[in-house]
Amino acid sequence: MTRATLLLSTLLAALSMGAVAQDTMGTGSTTGQDSGTKTFSELDANSDGSLDEEEVKNSGSAQSFDDLDANSDGKVDRDEYTQSQSQSQ
Repeated sequence: MTRATLLLSTLLAALSMGAVAQDTMGTGSTTGQDSGTKTFSELDANSDGSLDEEEVKNSGSAQSFDDLDANSDGKVDRDEYTQSQSQSQ
């Protein structure tokens, strides 16, 4: 196996693992293990694609809305939520 093939295989494996992790956190699918953490879709009660202060408050998260709202735009989008979850693990 050439060095380029090995590098490409490793890169593709790493990217696919990240996609599976993000999909699991963001779509409500599970891997059979109940971590007790709600998915983004479960928290987004009004299904508008972002979390407002009330939805974050109802989530039971130890993090405050301001901590989760990384760009301070008044809502927590899926990327901000996913980032906060990966940092807390």
